[in-house]
Amino acid sequence: MRLGNDISAIVAGGATGLGAAAAQKLAEAGCKVAILDMYREPGEALARKIGGIYCHLEISSEITVDTAIDFARGENGPERILVNCAGLALDQRSVWRDNGRIKLHDVPSFERLLQVNLTGTFYMATKAAAGMMELSPLEGGIRGIIINSASVAAEDGLEGQAAYAASEGGVLALTRPLARDLVNDGIRVVTIMAGRYDTQMFTERSEDVTQKVGTTQRQPAGMGDPAEFADMVRKVIEDDDINGQWVRLSAAKNK
Repeated sequence: MRLGNDISAIVAGGATGLGAAAAQKLAEAGCKVAILDMYREPGEALARKIGGIYCHLEISSEITVDTAIDFARGENGPERILVNCAGLALDQRSVWRDNGRIKLHDVPSFERLLQVNLTGTFYMATKAAAGMMELSPLEGGIRGIIINSASVAAEDGLEGQAAYAASEGGVLALTRPLARDLVNDGIRVVTIMAGRYDTQMFTERSEDVTQKVGTTQRQPAGMGDPAEFADMVRKVIEDDDINGQWVRLSAAKNK
């Protein structure tokens, strides 16, 4: 897909981190960008910076998803690009011993992760796809693309990441069935799995857990720059032959 000022894009979770980097990259390419995020202040600030728009989003609520998408379409026109970066992280063992007592992962937290990371991604993807189906195809028969972000925990979940890995693994598993459902309508689906990137989600986690992730995850040390994720987003969008695939990004550097 050729990027330009005739292309509208929605970035869910675009106020900070990987989503913010993707929003900036798409705006630099001339796209009309809508940032949908629960964090209003950074979302509005970034929208002003890149010449985009912001709308509040609670991705786990289907009502707010509908409202936010409708607002974005009203301001920028129907989207041909959706980048899903909204999500939560949680580090808690499934079962563990604490001073002789056996404790279990609390179910509400597990369900919350699934609701945000997996169900929310599904909400955004299917509702965007429904809108894209109504658009006229571009060159090559392409109507749009959906890029979902996931974590490398989808394949390599660490100690204390049972819930997080399950939610991210679900996003990964959605990729190919969604792509097959939409291929005849010219809509592509790709998932990008990110490793250790210098984002708010990663740095806000406790120091001991951050150290554990950094030392046991099977990838080189050092955190990546979110701009590298954004570069991959653009590459995937511009290559119409990439569909139904997932790309693993791990920071191959030391700091």
